[in-house]
Amino acid sequence: ARISTETPPYPRWMRLFLVFVFFSCVSFSIILPTLAPYLNEELDAPTFFLAYTLACFSLGEAIGSLLFGCIYNRAVAWSRSKGPPAVLCATISCGILGSFLYVAAAGLKSPWMVFWGRLITGVWTGGKQTVEQSFLAENAPKGMTTAYTTDLGSAAVLGFVFGPCFGAMFSAVAEVSLFGGALILNSYTWPGVFMGFVTVASFIMSALFFRPPEEVPEHGGAGGDDDVTTEKMPSSPIVYSPVRTDIVDRLKGNYGALGSDSEDELTGPDSVGLGLCLFIFFVHFYSFSIQETIATPFVMAAYSWNVTQVNLLFVGAGLVSLVTSLVVRTLAKTTSDSAFIVGSLVIGAAGSFCLVDSFLPGTDGIVTVLPVGRFLAGFALLTAAFPLGRNSSLAAFSRILGPFPQGVWVGITFAVGAIPRILGPFWALYALELACVMENIECWLGGRTWLEFGTLGVVFAVSVVLVLAMQTRLLPYAERVHDRRSTRFVI
Repeated sequence: ARISTETPPYPRWMRLFLVFVFFSCVSFSIILPTLAPYLNEELDAPTFFLAYTLACFSLGEAIGSLLFGCIYNRAVAWSRSKGPPAVLCATISCGILGSFLYVAAAGLKSPWMVFWGRLITGVWTGGKQTVEQSFLAENAPKGMTTAYTTDLGSAAVLGFVFGPCFGAMFSAVAEVSLFGGALILNSYTWPGVFMGFVTVASFIMSALFFRPPEEVPEHGGAGGDDDVTTEKMPSSPIVYSPVRTDIVDRLKGNYGALGSDSEDELTGPDSVGLGLCLFIFFVHFYSFSIQETIATPFVMAAYSWNVTQVNLLFVGAGLVSLVTSLVVRTLAKTTSDSAFIVGSLVIGAAGSFCLVDSFLPGTDGIVTVLPVGRFLAGFALLTAAFPLGRNSSLAAFSRILGPFPQGVWVGITFAVGAIPRILGPFWALYALELACVMENIECWLGGRTWLEFGTLGVVFAVSVVLVLAMQTRLLPYAERVHDRRSTRFVI
């Protein structure tokens, strides 16, 4: 077998997905900086209400991932050309409703409308990314699953970077009250209006321009071997090749149409490999939840940073993520998913241990030490580890799953990723204080990080050992079937 180096033409649906991912992430990052003052200053919500509002968004993502993953499979079995656009439009409808509730909360002075709006918006983002990733896994050209997944990740990073730029446009806008105060437009609600515009535009674009084929493309999809090509790929620009009837029959439940060889191949994906990918996905999102929760309060307390410095920190993090995604995109054709996964876990472990503080005796008692340089190095390493691990584990998951319906499984993947983002914020802040209590010392401002990131580093290290021990379980479905056939032939 030879490694395929030809790059197939970029499909139109992928261009649409890039636009959707970019603007959905802009919508997320444009809301986040103003969410706390919107709740506390505009709506007079108690301080703790912010944590519940953040957690409910991730809960919505988990619900949306599972719900629309199931719906997607049924929609594809109904019609491959009409099902995916219908489900995608349904997810975007949730985003439209969530945007309306977020904006309307100001006029009604109701923080609970923000809560429910963010929950429903989470259903939109969770469902949308499940539909996009499932469709990508089934329709990506051969050898391009990791590359396309990385492209979506790069679009997401750009959205996170540019979101605050869009938000800055609304920060100086004067407040406008409409309909007798029922609708208030100010620096807190304009981001919600922007999100509403994005969701409406996405709905129209999906309805008009998202036109999947009726058949599964032969040259790609999760059922094919994305890494090794045994036949020469056609050099002419192919958009959709003849149908993979075995996959279509499997999707429709038409098992009787499968012959004995197909029946042998479709015994099921490797459940251990799928579980390993889910675990890796969980670990990286656990790291991400800790990072996004404590970064701002920690640096403001420990280093006396102002808001501008914090924004620069996250802009730098976005650039690190973007560079990482571009590197993965470049190496995707020649590097295995398992190598990317191991690399992400090693980088994550190194970043975690960089962020473990130490302490020295001082004139005023115990002095904790975490130099700014070491903090920035650890923060950058964790930032690089996340897109590398997320994208490669997603791609590996789709390949292990093979020709089987992607929707439910991809939904489970994103739901697993949402769990640490639901619970992580509460643990992250608690662990900073708990480390001080365990040593019975008076902590510096910001708390102590050794319990938080020491635990995270151990989790990353254990994950490396697990992946190295079970690396063969990460083989793509087609390669596993090929190896089984070869072994059976030799015997």
